[in-house]
Amino acid sequence: MAKRFLNYQVFTKAMKIFIILTALFVSNLGNAQKYSFPKEVNFYGDLQADNFEGSNFGLHDSFFPIGWSSDGKFAYIKETANEAGMYFIGLYIQNVITDKIIAKKVYPIEEDGADDIQSLGIWEKHYSTFERLLSKHNISSKHSPQLIKKKTFEIADIKYAVKLESKRDKLDGMNYFGAITHAKIYLTSKKLGTKRVYSYKEIELPNMLDINIVGYFKSPWENRIIIVSEEVGRGYEGPPHVHGFILTGAHLLDGFK
Repeated sequence: MAKRFLNYQVFTKAMKIFIILTALFVSNLGNAQKYSFPKEVNFYGDLQADNFEGSNFGLHDSFFPIGWSSDGKFAYIKETANEAGMYFIGLYIQNVITDKIIAKKVYPIEEDGADDIQSLGIWEKHYSTFERLLSKHNISSKHSPQLIKKKTFEIADIKYAVKLESKRDKLDGMNYFGAITHAKIYLTSKKLGTKRVYSYKEIELPNMLDINIVGYFKSPWENRIIIVSEEVGRGYEGPPHVHGFILTGAHLLDGFK
């Protein structure tokens, strides 16, 4: 009799645990965030891939910001272009503290056929994969990222300026296209000081024809921004050149000297 009672207690306890876990699972399903396809942010101007004689002749990567996590991660969709006509669309999650891509899922356009080269089509087809990855890294799209196109700005009564330094070494006459060999980006503040947030060096096969500061995105939870820069890479055989972007994280209070 005592054994039956003990078994009943074990069964009852196991059922309670099962009910609690089931309730938590259902609750998480109900609270799981649904993500909409993000709007494209264009900071390249009116580039035209078929305007061979125009000053706006060029290709560009497309950029669709999704959102932030509360611990310094930023997610976006990127449609990569190149002069060979190959396109890739992918989800990227960047650790804005280290500027490393910590997760990505990329799909070639060819997978969806020559007639479907829309980012939205890739998003819808692979949404479950994208959703799992975004949820895993606690990305929220409730605060839609807004690009502030300013190099000088004020946040919490502190004034900041983003400064760019670049250099084009001749490399003993081997830098045929006058490409950039060194570039540095600084975040400065009269109150806090200066810190370098980005550094580039290429003295063997420099390919960066230009770099410019576009603006920044501000985290809704932290004293942190992402500085957006436009870079121009030389086309494999010359024009059209490919315009891309560089995302550089910067804390607004730490690391200044």
